[in-house]
Amino acid sequence: MAKEDILREWREEWKRSPHQGRYAPSNRIPPSFKLRDHFEYLRREVYGRVTQCRVGHAFIGEYYAQFNIPEPVDCPCGAGYQTREHGIDALSSFIMESGAFTKTGELRGGPQELPRYEEEPDVDLSDDDPEDED
Repeated sequence: MAKEDILREWREEWKRSPHQGRYAPSNRIPPSFKLRDHFEYLRREVYGRVTQCRVGHAFIGEYYAQFNIPEPVDCPCGAGYQTREHGIDALSSFIMESGAFTKTGELRGGPQELPRYEEEPDVDLSDDDPEDED
């Protein structure tokens, strides 16, 4: 089977499957053989936490409440109920101000623009994705 046929079948299956539940906000991007930009430029420490927030399995209040985990549900930054959206948005400021997730407290490689929840792309249900063309 050619690469184009496999990608077409993969996308058709993606369109048929329901996009619901905690992963739905992250499942808005059709399958592609190429990584999106943020997968390539985010540092490992940040990438892992962003992924946890996107899929809904992060150590945050929203997760604790859903699974009845006896942990505080408020955000340590002082905001109320800690949601995934807040986690992604607050993560950028927190890292820049604190130097968190580094051994020395210094940011590696200088400041980077981090993804924001409201910038997540809308679903594109078309079969043509210019990023998949070689």
